[in-house]
Amino acid sequence: MNTKKVKIISACISNYEGMTALVDTEDRVYLGKSENYHFTPGKEAYYDNEDNSLCFISNNDKIFSFLYSSGWVLSQKEMLQYFTMELYEEFDKLQNGVLKQFKRIQEITFNGKPFISLTELRKQENLKESKRDINNFKYNKDFNKEFEKAKKRFNDICMCTGREHLVLDQKIALANGAKLGQPEAYPEKWTLADLVAESDFQMNFRKEMLKEADCEDKIWIRKELNRWNNFKNHYLPLVKSLNIQLFCNHCSCLDVNEEDTLFYKENIENKIDEEEEL
Repeated sequence: MNTKKVKIISACISNYEGMTALVDTEDRVYLGKSENYHFTPGKEAYYDNEDNSLCFISNNDKIFSFLYSSGWVLSQKEMLQYFTMELYEEFDKLQNGVLKQFKRIQEITFNGKPFISLTELRKQENLKESKRDINNFKYNKDFNKEFEKAKKRFNDICMCTGREHLVLDQKIALANGAKLGQPEAYPEKWTLADLVAESDFQMNFRKEMLKEADCEDKIWIRKELNRWNNFKNHYLPLVKSLNIQLFCNHCSCLDVNEEDTLFYKENIENKIDEEEEL
């Protein structure tokens, strides 16, 4: 930069010893000796480049803040809502290029952590994804174990309360489910939400039985009611926390609209689509 006086529109003491970050009238970014920058209120600011000390940094005026800022409270990834990966890449190259000749006073930080290269940023994100996948796998594995335990417990209650037709591995029930429109007869596709909804129905059914039962029958009805109630209370919080969807309706207060069941989405909607295509 050989021009003796360079007009300056923005200036700030930089993170580099003895240097000021500068932006000229064409939005070019520089570093220059602080004593060479002149500003008088009411007059144009300029840099005296008689000694040819003005150092060009970038044509990207967004680099300016990287030269004087002490950092940002957001993480480098979160700052992508304001910056770009290209800007990070340019600053990374500048740090390993023209800026190496200057002595840095303090390191720019993002949420208290130093700037990292795009390669390192992507590596960290890939590592997070890998850990997330591992955690998801562990979660799925743990949930599957719990679901298997729930199905066994459900089947046991069915067997001891005279509801053998609800046992999930009943071949007759699977055969009956061959006809579209009988989602309750597809127990192999029931979710944990279905088990809970069915237990709620069975519990309420027995509440109705109690109203007309004699004293002797009330004893075993209450026992069955308690079994279903305990099952519901144990698994309903898990169903809600994981937002597990019903496969079908069960005449339970926990039911959703038919259109919101997995059976409707997987069978009725597909059938409608096929008919429209025909």
